[in-house]
Amino acid sequence: MYLKEENIETQCTSYDRKMCYGNILGSDMKIPTQPGCEFTLDQLPNKRDMSYGFYRVKITTDNKDFNKCFTFSKHNVYVELSLKFAMKHKKKFNVKFELIMDGEPNAYLYNEDDIVSLNSMTYMWHEKVSALKAQYKSNGLIKFLASSTWGTIQQLNTHSYTYEEIQKKKLKFGISVTDSHNILEMKTIKDIDYYKVVDTNKAYKYNLRIKPWITSQARNDLAKMAIKNIEHVIRIQTDSISFDKVIDINDDGYALESKTTGLIHWATVNSYHNKTNGYKSKTYK
Repeated sequence: MYLKEENIETQCTSYDRKMCYGNILGSDMKIPTQPGCEFTLDQLPNKRDMSYGFYRVKITTDNKDFNKCFTFSKHNVYVELSLKFAMKHKKKFNVKFELIMDGEPNAYLYNEDDIVSLNSMTYMWHEKVSALKAQYKSNGLIKFLASSTWGTIQQLNTHSYTYEEIQKKKLKFGISVTDSHNILEMKTIKDIDYYKVVDTNKAYKYNLRIKPWITSQARNDLAKMAIKNIEHVIRIQTDSISFDKVIDINDDGYALESKTTGLIHWATVNSYHNKTNGYKSKTYK
């Protein structure tokens, strides 16, 4: 997410990445099929020799435009797709990389033989959903199917218990990595507290890990479009990008987005009022 400045009013032209996550889910992007291994590297590999996996790297720059097209990790952990993107543009944005060497493993890497293309599993799904999208262009259920499938695959193995149920089951719950169940949230319904917890021994419902790569690829795709007109970028949010002028996109993968095209008052990145057509986001006050 990026917003040039909070509480501003400006004329915008916005574009959405069509079926952003659905198309990535049906792409030839590479993902691992087996667990990886921890490594302690003595230097950061170059872009060409970088293995699939995660790296602990401190990334810095004095160029504020880089914030428009790159998301920094507060834990200094990056998947290889994000690192390769930053390395590709290091000269343009004066980006510096420092491999973290603190005595702990600084990489978690996968064997090349365990890497497969995502569409080797999702080809038929993508073909059918794309055909439905083309036939029923404004159908909300099909749009939801295209955008939410990857999230369903990645959903956490959560349960909701009362405190009494937790005590009866003798669950060790809390926020520590040593707890058998981590608390995600607590809600009170009719004076009864319910704890939403995730089983740390089986944190995910399905044995398929795609989230880091899909979200990184989505960010990279939007960033490529932003870089072409970096000085005119006003706002980036997930699969939507807004400019302060009309842009010659010349890409069938993007469509004009009416909610954020016009004279927009941006309260925050997710709170806005389109004064041209009257649309207001749910969070706008």
